[in-house]
Amino acid sequence: MLGLNIDMLILVLFLGINLVIGLFSSRRVTSLQDYAIGRKDFSTATLTASIVVSWVGSWYVFETLGHTYTDGLYFIIAITGACTCLVIVGLLAVRMQEFLKNISVAEAMGGIYGKTAQTITAISGVLSVLTIVAMEFHVISRIISLIFNTESIWTPVIAAVVVIVYSVSGGIRAVTFTDVIQFFTFGTFIPILALVIWNQLKDPNQVITLLNTHPNFSWSHVIGWDPKFLDALAMMLWFLIPAMDPVIFQRISMARDIQQIKESFSYAGLISLVVCLFLAWIAILLLANNPNLEADKLVEHIIYNYTSAGLRGLIGIGVLALAMSTADSYLNASAVLLTNDIAKPLGIKFKNEVLAARVFCGLSGIFALLIALQFKGILSLLQFANSLYMPVVTVPLLMAIFGFRSSTLAVLIGMAGGLGTTLGWPFIIKESHGILPGIMANLIGLLGSHYILKQPGGWVGIREPEPLLEARENRRKAWNQFKKDFKEFSLVQYLQKSLPNQDYLLTIFGIYVIAATYASFYTVPEEIQANYAKLYHIIGQSVLFISTGLLTYPLWPPIFKNKWFITWAWPLSVFYVLFAVGTWLVLMSGFHTFQTMIFLLNVVMGFLLLPWHLVSIMVIIGVTTATYIFKIYAQVPILPDDFGTLRFKILYGLLLASNFIALFKYQQAQGKLVSHNQALNILQAKRTINLREALQHRERFMHTLAINCVEGFNWLYQQSKILWTSFKPTEITSSYKDLINEAVLLLAKQQQASEYLAQTIFPFKNYLRLNVEKVNLANFLNTALENLDKINIQAQPKITLQQLTHYQELEIDPVQIQKLLYNTLQTIQAKNHANKLITLLVKDATLVYEMPFIPNYNKEISAIQFILTTIEQPAKGTTNNHDALETVHIFLPKHIENVPSEENQRIIEAHYGYASCETENKDITQIYIIPVALRKIRPTIIDESKKVLDEVV
Repeated sequence: MLGLNIDMLILVLFLGINLVIGLFSSRRVTSLQDYAIGRKDFSTATLTASIVVSWVGSWYVFETLGHTYTDGLYFIIAITGACTCLVIVGLLAVRMQEFLKNISVAEAMGGIYGKTAQTITAISGVLSVLTIVAMEFHVISRIISLIFNTESIWTPVIAAVVVIVYSVSGGIRAVTFTDVIQFFTFGTFIPILALVIWNQLKDPNQVITLLNTHPNFSWSHVIGWDPKFLDALAMMLWFLIPAMDPVIFQRISMARDIQQIKESFSYAGLISLVVCLFLAWIAILLLANNPNLEADKLVEHIIYNYTSAGLRGLIGIGVLALAMSTADSYLNASAVLLTNDIAKPLGIKFKNEVLAARVFCGLSGIFALLIALQFKGILSLLQFANSLYMPVVTVPLLMAIFGFRSSTLAVLIGMAGGLGTTLGWPFIIKESHGILPGIMANLIGLLGSHYILKQPGGWVGIREPEPLLEARENRRKAWNQFKKDFKEFSLVQYLQKSLPNQDYLLTIFGIYVIAATYASFYTVPEEIQANYAKLYHIIGQSVLFISTGLLTYPLWPPIFKNKWFITWAWPLSVFYVLFAVGTWLVLMSGFHTFQTMIFLLNVVMGFLLLPWHLVSIMVIIGVTTATYIFKIYAQVPILPDDFGTLRFKILYGLLLASNFIALFKYQQAQGKLVSHNQALNILQAKRTINLREALQHRERFMHTLAINCVEGFNWLYQQSKILWTSFKPTEITSSYKDLINEAVLLLAKQQQASEYLAQTIFPFKNYLRLNVEKVNLANFLNTALENLDKINIQAQPKITLQQLTHYQELEIDPVQIQKLLYNTLQTIQAKNHANKLITLLVKDATLVYEMPFIPNYNKEISAIQFILTTIEQPAKGTTNNHDALETVHIFLPKHIENVPSEENQRIIEAHYGYASCETENKDITQIYIIPVALRKIRPTIIDESKKVLDEVV
């Protein structure tokens, strides 16, 4: 009775938490869009959790356990297709920009093929959705009956009512946030269940025996042309095809942007694969422990034989979490389809669409509950649900995603062919489903009717290709960069970059080598030392030599500290000590736990010291080579038996994998910090050079001013006094000509001094000195975007480049223009709270300069403009004319936030360009225009004075 109370308490608490969170999330629902897809403010982690628990239904638990138990690898191969499907959806995200504004899959189909296709898609989706909800309610009924050993109809009804209530009231926000709770609940249930069954195995080695002897787990036996393997491939293909069902499409519409879709679905696919493998592993443990169980009653066997009070309740809510998360997602999708895509096209209008959606959601739940109370199967019900949707909707939708558009007539013909084939296929071939034949019939009907009836459209491409073009461009850049790195790769340079920055790191590593190696020696029994005396002696002497060298590295003579020596000595020492010696000690000890853990610690140390690429190669080569040498030395054909134990393969393997993942993320973060540090060091070095040049210019200026200008004006003053003295007694008529000549000479001297003073003072005005270069525009833009991750911009902006100019080269200061782009991105991203995609549009323009000495005349100069905007489709119109900036010499920002914009103003003025900023709603657009040929615009005195100063410096 106490156990029942504990389990019931756990169930009631779980249902109560879900109900409270669901009702609490319902307060912000004000429109049908809020009810359907929210406000696109979900985090990637939240969206990933929602995708996983919506995709991995409770049927995964029953079907994966049962079919893995009976079919082994046949079903594991098939079920991996369902997990890979999510990754494929993430890869297709770059083609789905146009669908992010739709709230349902039927609305997307209606936007392409009209109201008829929209209504048919909605009806097909509702029937499929209700079938899946009924299946989940059936699982709820079954699992509660097993947990509490009761056949009462009211317990599953109460659980279903809880799902219906928060789905009705809260909409997609309630569904999503309860999905997160259910995700963690199920994530806790799976490891606990696996651990409980593992602990009750009498001999863990029987699992290895099973995997080595059972034909269903032998790849050589499974893979072949027998009907069972072909059926598994057919099922995998069925799972692999992205059905784009209403819930999956809804999750796509909930995302902020394409990048979030790609990340969330990719993560969800990986997590789903881990869940499936965990469930398959549980089935394998059950098979190893008892091969005579009934496959469809494995869950009952687990509950009755492996659980106790409390644990039974945890397992129950784990399965209920999957069932409820799938049911609430599909109920919400059904309500949206009924309200938005069936009622609206039929002319039925609602004063309050949210209230109508809630009513439809409640009716859908009640209808699905009635079906669940009458239906007993699971996989057959899933096949029936997919047969109502995939052969009807999936084909035209996927074709539209890939860029094929046709007429409504062709689509309707394909839908009719797919549905008819699916429904009639079981009568042609008994005991088979017609999903794949129906999909093929829809495809043939769509393409055949399009080309035979000569319908408009065809392979016209997607409507918003910018993300796809950006993805292709990124792949092209990555491939070109890979080829460049491969051609320019130098092993010596790579190893030199891997050297420690500080000498004391080698000393610390030497201390670790002594501690780890001699701790291993201390735990090796004396009989093993005697059996492997020679190898034991070699290891001891060599490690002592290497560790001593590392400890005394700061005292090494310069000839050994030379780069060429330490470049090779350092990685070879790490390779030998950590992986070769570590492997020998593990093999000598017969895979003793202590030795194995030290070896894993060596691997961790390797990842901390060297790049992960190099360490991975070292581990593979080191373990393989050391094992081969040990076999030859010990004269044993095979390794010790403990090498094949489950303990080593699973426990140590998981530990090593987790260490690798953690260190990989660490090295990624470290690499980013190093990149930032290098960029800051380069910037600081440039500023130091500029400061030194400024000081040299000032010193030269003061010296020149003292010698040439001051003395010249002194001489002018003295000569003026002499002339004045001689002028008094002189007749004006007799010496006027000579005086005029003297005055002209004096004025010429003063003019020369003034010109020299102007040239000398010019570099010290508050203007920006440019190092003008002729650069390739495409290479400049690629370099600027590749170095963006080195700039501290939070959050990192997502940028797409549209290069629409015909100019290939520019005369600019590349460093300053790159700084201008970075400052602009930083300014835009600070106000880009929704993290919208930023478009960098580069196109032709014209700059207009006034000619003050020629009345009513403006000079037009060829220019190029950089437009950075958060608008989804920036204007790509014709070339615009812009007035050049008026000269401003003082840049004193009032606040630190204005420094980037003021700095951009200086850069644009120095380039004799134009700048503007526009704000529309929450979108920001900044435009910068600079001349193509800068040297033709600015005075030649600037370049000449720079040459003179460079020669002097």
